[in-house]
Amino acid sequence: MRTPLRAVSATAARYGVVVLAVAIDLLVWNGERVTRAGAVVPWWLVPAVTAACYAPLLWRFRWPLGSAAPVWLVSCGSLMIPQWQPFTGLLVALHAVASTRPLPVSALSAFAALAPFGLDSYDSASFHSHVDRLVPFLVFATFWVVMTATAWGFGRWSHLAGERSAAEAAAAVRADRLEVARDLHDRVANRLTAMMAFAAVAAREQEADTASGPLAAIETAGRRAMVEMADLLYALREVGSPDGGSRPTSGEGLTEVVAAVQAERGLQVDLVMHGPGGAADDATARVVRRVVEEALVNAAKHGDRDRPVQVQVEQSPQCVAVEVRNVVSTSGCGGAAPTSFGWGLIGLGERVEVLGGSLVAQHEGDTFVLRVDLPADRPRDPPDPAIDLALRSPADA
Repeated sequence: MRTPLRAVSATAARYGVVVLAVAIDLLVWNGERVTRAGAVVPWWLVPAVTAACYAPLLWRFRWPLGSAAPVWLVSCGSLMIPQWQPFTGLLVALHAVASTRPLPVSALSAFAALAPFGLDSYDSASFHSHVDRLVPFLVFATFWVVMTATAWGFGRWSHLAGERSAAEAAAAVRADRLEVARDLHDRVANRLTAMMAFAAVAAREQEADTASGPLAAIETAGRRAMVEMADLLYALREVGSPDGGSRPTSGEGLTEVVAAVQAERGLQVDLVMHGPGGAADDATARVVRRVVEEALVNAAKHGDRDRPVQVQVEQSPQCVAVEVRNVVSTSGCGGAAPTSFGWGLIGLGERVEVLGGSLVAQHEGDTFVLRVDLPADRPRDPPDPAIDLALRSPADA
């Protein structure tokens, strides 16, 4: 895969700035090798130390404070050798910190950078013994203050621009989600309500029990779909929306989900559960229910109805393992109209990946096997709206 031109330019700029900083600071150095203590350092020591301490600046935007620390140390240590002023790299590091860190951290970094600048200004003023040292000190100090403020200011401008861009992107996402929520409600939820109402009325008006059974199943399926729809609408609306409403709850556990799909689809299901009765984490339990429900729905579509579907759930303190096995039907679907969109397993894989688990779906002879491994309890990170939405969206039936 070819690297985009923008990525190549960004990489070249990142390397180029560091190389330029090393070159400028070595050019400013006049070759002086005698320390203030009178010792003579090797000629290669200053270039080697400069290059080694500036190398972390290649990752300055990923680890700004870590890359700034060696540069700050070498800037302070350079005062031991007169006329060695490795300060360009310090300005580059300050810009990176101001670009990526909040105001208090970047402000402290700016004040820390003023320490070697102030010492250098005092040291440079000491060479002017024949005149008042205050004037050259103020000149040098003013120059470094201006350079520090410039580097820090450009960094803060980049930081604020990134925050504005992120806020605009988040606002666009919220607007899209609200639009999807309105469309789901107007186009799907209302039709589900009408379907349930017609099924209920028809079931009451039918005299034959053979007709009322399927109609009752339609009504039950519609009610479960409405619960799932309400949960999805809540997930879409709660992100930055004042009218998200109260959180709906279906009250269904894994056994209830299996029983409901059995009743709706006419499946034979052998459910075996080992370990504690329920996942340690709500999100994990929700994904387990989705996995089993989607697997049973797929078994009803493509499996042999005369053979039971084997569902096994094993939970340990470390993980939750789900395995669903069903014999594939050899009769095929003929010319029946499609009853799904084909995104069920893809959606399951995305939900499982969000939780750090793995999903394997494969044929073993005439048996289709779905295996999922999930961590029993995921870390309690701050809630991510995108992750929350991915976990709550209903499976494609």
